[in-house]
Amino acid sequence: MTVGELELVGRLRDVEPLRPEAFEQARTVLRAAMASDRPDEPTPARPRHHPRRRALAICGIVGLGIGIAAAAVAVALIATPASQPAITPGRPAARPPAAAHRTSTPLMRLAGYIKAHTGQPAGNATLIIRTQTYAKGQPATGADLYTDSGAYYWAPTESGLPAQIAAHHDIGNGMFRREVAAALYAVNGNLAIARQRMINAPSGHTGGVCSAQCDASATGITDNYLWENSLDALTAGAGNPRVRVGVLRLLSTLPDVTVTNTATGGQPTLTLAAGSPAFPGNYHEALTINASTGIPVAFAGGTLGQKPDVMITYQVFRVTLAAIAAGKF
Repeated sequence: MTVGELELVGRLRDVEPLRPEAFEQARTVLRAAMASDRPDEPTPARPRHHPRRRALAICGIVGLGIGIAAAAVAVALIATPASQPAITPGRPAARPPAAAHRTSTPLMRLAGYIKAHTGQPAGNATLIIRTQTYAKGQPATGADLYTDSGAYYWAPTESGLPAQIAAHHDIGNGMFRREVAAALYAVNGNLAIARQRMINAPSGHTGGVCSAQCDASATGITDNYLWENSLDALTAGAGNPRVRVGVLRLLSTLPDVTVTNTATGGQPTLTLAAGSPAFPGNYHEALTINASTGIPVAFAGGTLGQKPDVMITYQVFRVTLAAIAAGKF
């Protein structure tokens, strides 16, 4: 019997994240299935991806009272719990703040605005406290620490991070560093090259895991890689405005991504939704970001028009690695 993915991640809720290479192997299998024309091949309810998907099993919780500001040299970027309605298409997003650059899409305009109005952030790491809820099952919690050098540490709560750092328990395997690097290149680089770098980022070599199957006839596969890897980069680099700029520019190249004006926790937000061909069937994913900063606020995934199967809310903080290692929250 095949265990559904949501049931599986529920079982994994209390264990350590799987390493990126394990998810890359699973994702390769998924892409092969998506590219297959076999009529008896079952359509996955949702893709089995790498660490951002791992976070579905062990993500963080809002409202832990972390008080990071002074001791960790942290700047609280977003601390807004989000609620997600049914995943439905909506009206196109209007122009972001008036000072935004005149560009062709809402995401490009927002990218231009962030680039022009945001300086270099303090600190050298991004801490994300997240909560994940499921249509079935109990919420999952955890804390992710992404360093600017590319190391990634996870613990069920922020109080467990110092031990992970002391043990040098970096479980990112360089993948987040490569995805963030692709996003940073996209800030000023050629977007066609930036797209390929992001698609290839998890594999860590030119040509990437997609080289054997991502031709012109496999748009859904390339779009899926670009969407998922870009969301990884946006999570890992949420505290760095340049990463957010690069990700927005990359996502603006996906014609199947819609952008909708929303409001979350009293703040103006934009909701980016991806469906076919990036995902099979009626499965959709929606990422909600702050309409002025591009910082992720919430994520939802499920069948279009229905209550999401999974929802995530994010709190994003800019911190120093040394302060977190010393337990200064």
